[in-house]
Amino acid sequence: MKTMKTFTACVMGLIFLSGVFFPLAIAAEEFTCEIRASLDNYWLYIRDLDRNGNPTRDTLFRGWLMRGQTLPVTSRSGRISYTFKADSDYRDSGRNQGWCKNNQIIRIP
Repeated sequence: MKTMKTFTACVMGLIFLSGVFFPLAIAAEEFTCEIRASLDNYWLYIRDLDRNGNPTRDTLFRGWLMRGQTLPVTSRSGRISYTFKADSDYRDSGRNQGWCKNNQIIRIP
């Protein structure tokens, strides 16, 4: 019976220590944001950036974001690159960079 209590205490201690040393849930929430389409429908391409601002191979989203919709985005580093093109416009917007932290809202005009 004593070995069972010792085993249970060790397992609980390991679970506690893993939460202290590997706060994955907190980091995941920290690097989240929302992309909001305000005035038009947009073709949107979002990539993750590394800490130095270089694009990674991770494509976070590619597709249409309709007017009034919000797209939740989670980044690994907190930095993203996004390109958008309005449905009613023939011009491309170019490459934009933004911070994706603490559920902030990035508005597409």
